[in-house]
Amino acid sequence: MRIVCYYANWSLYRLPNTPILYPDAIHPSLCTHIHVAFALINPTTFKIEPSEKHDTHHTDIFGTPLYHRLLKLKQQKSSLKLLIAVGGWTAGSEAFNNILTNSTTRTTFIQRTKDFLHEWDFDGIDLV
Repeated sequence: MRIVCYYANWSLYRLPNTPILYPDAIHPSLCTHIHVAFALINPTTFKIEPSEKHDTHHTDIFGTPLYHRLLKLKQQKSSLKLLIAVGGWTAGSEAFNNILTNSTTRTTFIQRTKDFLHEWDFDGIDLV
């Protein structure tokens, strides 16, 4: 049985006096898969790019990058699958439309997606 959990990168932004939800708070035994929202597609280069700086960079406010925190969950449970959710309500459709233009743009997107997944050790992609 699959138990898919969804972690939104904006969950680090909370109202005052509300605790921040870091990925470390997720017990890996609760999920078989975690979908991490959101990354975006650059509409010109077709590269997948993090939507928030704290996804991939250390910041004074949030500390350790989000993707690194999520990878620690995989270290605790090797069967856990991490997928990056790409798109979302605010992303619009320009990048997706550009990708579908021809076979060259589709091939470019596929290769750049593989590069991103490999770089950040994600197991798959969720196009939203």
